[in-house]
Amino acid sequence: MHGRGATGETANAFDCRQTIRNLCVNGRDHRRAVGLRRIECALSRDSQEIARGVEVAAERTVETAKQVNLMGQATNDTRSSAATVKAVADDLGSVASRIRAQVDQFFERLSA
Repeated sequence: MHGRGATGETANAFDCRQTIRNLCVNGRDHRRAVGLRRIECALSRDSQEIARGVEVAAERTVETAKQVNLMGQATNDTRSSAATVKAVADDLGSVASRIRAQVDQFFERLSA
């Protein structure tokens, strides 16, 4: 399992940076030390860019999850509203049937 260093880099990147530092301090060849420092800087930049990318991806994942949750809530609200509309329509249908029956009875009495 890999941990993270103080700068958020993985343990492997941190170990690599430490090894390069040790070689630079203990090394006698100036060009080699400069080259190793450049590699260390590149590793540091790459680690930071990867960490930023992971952070952005995590933030966007959280935002997407929130939007999916809101969409689920809206879907439930729509279902509830549709059920209410159907119940009202059924009630109106029953009322219309009763009124129609009463009007029919009224006309039957007029004809009688």
